[in-house]
Amino acid sequence: MIVPSLIAYLVASQVINQRGIQVKQIFNQTNLGTTADVYFIGLGVLGISTAMVIGGLVKSLLHHPYGGQKLKRWGLITAVLTILLAMVMYQNAVVATSAGSIVSSIGNFLLPILPWLAAVCYSLGIITNIITRQRMI
Repeated sequence: MIVPSLIAYLVASQVINQRGIQVKQIFNQTNLGTTADVYFIGLGVLGISTAMVIGGLVKSLLHHPYGGQKLKRWGLITAVLTILLAMVMYQNAVVATSAGSIVSSIGNFLLPILPWLAAVCYSLGIITNIITRQRMI
């Protein structure tokens, strides 16, 4: 998942940069279409897959079958919700509606917080895997 998402992210960001748009202004642009969706999905999947690889490495090094599955699951759910919220916010920027303005106002508040929340939850899951004792089967 890392390689395809990295390629999608790099290609989409290159297309966005060729149009003279800075990535931090992506929600103010209405002419990106699927490029913005590919950018959001590529960046989100890249973050999720990198976290999964790190968590898998820690788990395999410790031979730990139990631990922070719930925290890591919440981290993944939060990351997926962040991707979906970014895509909805961009689509609402393209087609302005009254419901879209509500979603955008909620998204403007949550979007800076959600990626950090996902990272913290997943990291706590990895730390839980490290510090919990193994159970005997």
